[in-house]
Amino acid sequence: MILFFLADNNFPYHTLQNTEPLMHNHKFFNDKLYSDSTHKIVFNELTKQQKLQLIVPFLCKELKINNDNHIERLMRAFFIAKQNKIGDFQPVVLLLTGDDYTSLTLIVLDKNGVPLSGFNLAGGMDGPTGESPMIYEAKSYSLLNKDQIISTMIINSDFPDSLKKPSIIDSNVFNSFIDKSGKIITKQIVKAQYLKPYKP
Repeated sequence: MILFFLADNNFPYHTLQNTEPLMHNHKFFNDKLYSDSTHKIVFNELTKQQKLQLIVPFLCKELKINNDNHIERLMRAFFIAKQNKIGDFQPVVLLLTGDDYTSLTLIVLDKNGVPLSGFNLAGGMDGPTGESPMIYEAKSYSLLNKDQIISTMIINSDFPDSLKKPSIIDSNVFNSFIDKSGKIITKQIVKAQYLKPYKP
């Protein structure tokens, strides 16, 4: 018997392949989440119980917190895509959002709906750090193909104007796959750094 939250009608997308359009275009309107400004595709929100079951194990580790109540009360989560099964494992894509945090996240479930692993396909903490230089994510997205994930992340490091230093742009590409135990294994395959000249 299929678990209720895995019913096909909970997921507007099936076998999502590229996170970039959705991450860039999704919109909230009248407290509902839509795929874009046309409001044609609306996403179903997870219940409190579903958040506790599906995202708390991942987010507690991701955000380095041990307070389930914070996630349950202050964060929202939406069903985005149901991916093709990989053996007995069911990957699903969820959008998670809260104060200073927005991500498209892949959660791998076992046959009983228990989360085995999670991986940020795009996004994460919003905005720059309060440090010098100010570090922020300029762009991130993933391409999905069966059990393989190619992720690109571009990080900008900007110095205060008074220092007149060039910005540093870090370009990173990661290759991930879901192994036979349902865990997501990640290896960095590109790491490049560029300088962007200072402009007063």
